[in-house]
Amino acid sequence: MGTVSHVITGSVPVSEELSQKVRTAIRELNYHPNHVARSLKTSKTRTLGIIVPDMTISFFPQVIRGAETASRKRGYSLIAVNSDDDGERQKELLSLLRSQRVEGILLVIAAAPTPLNQISRILDAGIPVVCLDRIPDRVAVDSVSVDDLEAAEMASVT
Repeated sequence: MGTVSHVITGSVPVSEELSQKVRTAIRELNYHPNHVARSLKTSKTRTLGIIVPDMTISFFPQVIRGAETASRKRGYSLIAVNSDDDGERQKELLSLLRSQRVEGILLVIAAAPTPLNQISRILDAGIPVVCLDRIPDRVAVDSVSVDDLEAAEMASVT
């Protein structure tokens, strides 16, 4: 399997003849690399997660689409999940994404109580979390949001 890995990744030089044989076998056997096994070795999954409260609210599909496009351009896949604006469901999804070994999480916090301890543990584990739209109190986390008051003032001036 090492030679196959070397041909696929280009990490170690392989003779052109052997490389051609491996590529032929890959096509004939319809071989697909096991990314889970690779992630165990490299500790990288090239996967990010996004949790939104309701994918049917027109704002969130646009956010997911933008995040997915940006992720793909950087060689990452994006897992998008819906919390139904439910705190317990959000906790389950945070645990799920962590167990899937995502390398980062975009989070729109559910309206229900925020799992501050869980978010802190995820951050302590080295998984970056960026909160979108709703920003939690009492936990230091990167965030992206709109200042509603300033936006309203700007709208009233024009």
